[in-house]
Amino acid sequence: MTKGDLQEVAANNGLTEEEAIDAILDSIKTQLAILAVQEWKKKNPPLDWAAAEAWLNDLMSSYLSIGAAGFPGLTLFLMPLKTRLENGERSKELYDAIMKCE
Repeated sequence: MTKGDLQEVAANNGLTEEEAIDAILDSIKTQLAILAVQEWKKKNPPLDWAAAEAWLNDLMSSYLSIGAAGFPGLTLFLMPLKTRLENGERSKELYDAIMKCE
């Protein structure tokens, strides 16, 4: 942006050159913040809690289907995760723990 461009922006908006500079800087800061949020969203997609719950339910059914041999895994690992989920926890740590279970 040239000095002439700045003077034109200021004149067209009833601003002093300093006010025009401040307005331009505020606009740049806003655009940078928007870009940062968009980049963060790309790197951190929303967690699919319905899929996590379905996976956990499927695992619990599988462990139950093998009878007594499945009870240790069910009670030590899966039930605590299910309790946290049912209590409303929606942390990335819980999501990852559920999705990593086999």
